[in-house]
Amino acid sequence: MSVVRSKDRRSTERQADRRVFARAHKIVPVWYRHEGKERRGCALDLGTEGGCLIAEVAFEPEQELELLLQLEEELEVRTTARVLWKDPAPDQRTHMLGVLFKAFRSGDKAVLGSWVQRYGRV
Repeated sequence: MSVVRSKDRRSTERQADRRVFARAHKIVPVWYRHEGKERRGCALDLGTEGGCLIAEVAFEPEQELELLLQLEEELEVRTTARVLWKDPAPDQRTHMLGVLFKAFRSGDKAVLGSWVQRYGRV
């Protein structure tokens, strides 16, 4: 029973977070590296501080990973991120990961900010 409460609380916290920060609710490709292999996932929503990713790998909270976000065909952003939470995705084969962006390549945070402003909503 406490697991359900914990998930409900986490879900409520995520919903509250979405109301505070503008997010672009647009699916974009994401590349990440795991065990020396480059893998592809997607981002369901992105903000300038983080987002929700769908990945094959079940990264654990507190793990860090490098990401390449393909915002548009000729517009990409590189960042490192820390996993805040993970849940099974609806397909039960992949994982939903809440990530917090930590560091960006020079100028990439401004690029992401402009993109989120164009496609985002609170």
